[in-house]
Amino acid sequence: RIILCSDPVKTHLLCHIRFFVILIWKSITLPYLEKRSMALLLASYPESLTLSLGQHWRDENETGFRPSSINIWWETGSLHVTAELQDDVVYTSATAFNQRLWERGDTFEMFLRPPGSDGYLELHVAPGNYRMQLRFPSAETIRGLRDNTDSLDRYFVTENLFESETELTPEGWRVHARIPHPDVRSGAEWGFSFCRYDTGMDIIAPVLSSTSEHTPERLDFHDQSVWNTVQLS
Repeated sequence: RIILCSDPVKTHLLCHIRFFVILIWKSITLPYLEKRSMALLLASYPESLTLSLGQHWRDENETGFRPSSINIWWETGSLHVTAELQDDVVYTSATAFNQRLWERGDTFEMFLRPPGSDGYLELHVAPGNYRMQLRFPSAETIRGLRDNTDSLDRYFVTENLFESETELTPEGWRVHARIPHPDVRSGAEWGFSFCRYDTGMDIIAPVLSSTSEHTPERLDFHDQSVWNTVQLS
């Protein structure tokens, strides 16, 4: 469980105290920020503990695996996510909003479940700042999609659910996303998972990674039993 703390002094101390605890309890502390511009946030977000994407379902990472790191923080009404994605070949064939980005190349994925809700969001960002948005009423929805009794098209969201910025870096590419939501508030607990499709130009065989500890028996990014939770405080 991640605790996002609003006191910067307390945050600094707890980040160090909880660094060891995360190995056992998955509990870390990250900061609250007063409202600032996205550009400023990109340039100067405070030091915080970082989440890493891995291939927990494998004994060893694939040869093509490249590290990624995630920083998250919040301000009243908005959750912020910054992803640093190492990538040998940054690629997407995306050309428009709400295309199936994971079928078109490199994709950073955010799964977010608001407090007290069975429903959750699946938000994607591709290089060039192409975005895709899905809202599912419950985890049961995925079963219907996979046995072809339901259609994914029903769950695309056309109104903007989040803002994002992308840029190329010497190591690959970077994403910053701001997700506004009324339940981003002190005391709220969110479920989350961050995932990645690293494809290069070989979209048929993407290299997958996630912050969640998926198993070989069930490599499913929608498996909420292995998602982490974040408590805002």
